[in-house]
Amino acid sequence: MGNSSSRHGHTAAPASPASPGSPGSGPAKRHPTEAEKELHHTAGNAEADVWRAEADKHAKLRNECFEKSKEAYRRGDKAKAKELSLEGKKHDQLMKEANKKAADVVFAAKNALVDPDSIDLHGLQVKEAIERTEARIAQCLEQKKEHLVIIVGRGNHSVDNIPKVKPAIQNLLKKYRNQLTVELDQPNAGCITVRFPPGNLAPKQKKKASACIIL
Repeated sequence: MGNSSSRHGHTAAPASPASPGSPGSGPAKRHPTEAEKELHHTAGNAEADVWRAEADKHAKLRNECFEKSKEAYRRGDKAKAKELSLEGKKHDQLMKEANKKAADVVFAAKNALVDPDSIDLHGLQVKEAIERTEARIAQCLEQKKEHLVIIVGRGNHSVDNIPKVKPAIQNLLKKYRNQLTVELDQPNAGCITVRFPPGNLAPKQKKKASACIIL
């Protein structure tokens, strides 16, 4: 099996060795092995698959209820139509809850062992990937980070190998064009690196500062 870090093209900088007996020096931090990483990811994927299957089940039941509701309404049975519509909405809510659990599980598994300046979006649906990327960018802006590597993947697991997450994230980043620079396919084709300028400002702060300059 290939090295996971090289697969994403992002390796953490090696820690400087501490001199023997130097003040405050402690035992070197042990990095997880590739086998441990793979085991962690596999466990997360398995649990996420269970929740995705649950979400698919409720999506199917939701659609059936809504279709039957329309049929009942056309027959003039408005009471039955309303009953089926409410049942469909319950399945829709259960579907969303199951998808959220799947997203939380797979996101935690994928990001538990990656570089702290990276975010891995593998296993997420487009909407979920966008939400987590927005949250992470906001965090980076607040903490005045220098860069963030967004691991979007190459679309190998998408239908017809056509990536969905990558173009969605590229489009999302356009709204931050005044706050960061974007390096596509860096450090590899499955990643997007964004760099934050020194002393970056959050959107509202930046707008306020510009208004002061104009005045």
